[in-house]
Formats: sequence, C-alpha cells, structure tokens
Amino acid sequence: MIFGNEEKTDYFGMENTILQQAFDEIDWVGIFEKAPKGKIIWNNVNDDGEIMGDEEIKEEDKIKLPNDGVFIHAEESCGG
Repeated sequence: MIFGNEEKTDYFGMENTILQQAFDEIDWVGIFEKAPKGKIIWNNVNDDGEIMGDEEIKEEDKIKLPNDGVFIHAEESCGG
C-alpha cells in the first residue's frame, strides 16, 4: 500500500505493525474495501463503547477524506 503523498509501501497483516496502530493481524476483517477521496466518514462509537445512531453524530465530527483510504471492518455477528 502506498499512502499519503509519499512513496512508502506498507503491508497489512503479515505480522507488521500497521501505521503505528499496534495491531499486526487482520484475520478478523470481514470487509476490506477502498474508501474514495471525498467520502464523508465518522466514528459511530462513543467514549463508553456504545454504538450511536446516525442522528446522534454531530456534523463537526464528520470528516471528508482528503485522499483515497482503506476501509477495514469486522462483519456484524451476534449483535456485536
């Protein structure tokens, strides 16, 4: 993966720490897709770990991606 405006290559998984985020295994990933430049994203989990509805997300907490990104997510299972 080449990211930012640099020509640095990094690899997901394979026991590599990913972007200094302290996880090195991605076998839990169920969804792995491109997040296109300009997409609006937000975190829907509050500080207590509770999932918030879209109507609870403040507009100022939403981010417009300045570059293409990678969306990785665990697939929903058993309500967790």
